[in-house]
Amino acid sequence: MRPYLARPTVFLSIDSLPDPSPNREEGAAPGATEQPAAVRTPFHHAIKQTDTYNAAICKAFEMSGSLKIFKLGEDVQYVRDRDVFVYIGDKSKRVGRTLQNSVDITVMSGLELRQSIKLTN
Repeated sequence: MRPYLARPTVFLSIDSLPDPSPNREEGAAPGATEQPAAVRTPFHHAIKQTDTYNAAICKAFEMSGSLKIFKLGEDVQYVRDRDVFVYIGDKSKRVGRTLQNSVDITVMSGLELRQSIKLTN
């Protein structure tokens, strides 16, 4: 996580979408050069089209924080007190609840997040 990202962080964890290789476009040959983040894969584009992603942006803005797509192998070490962990799927829910045993975070489903944003707007 970059030091210039605002805290607290809203982590968005989604089970059902694939975790693509960050170094290649989908269908690119192995060993292909790294692509800019904006054109890496349709994964990031697909997430950004969801109501939950938009609600997560609103939540991060409301908290004067930032939003990060959660990657299990990379981001566990960056979860801090006051962060929000939004899950979509059973695996992500288990990860969030496990993190909650050691860090003072809010864990909620994507639906709970969307409903809370609707209530406050």
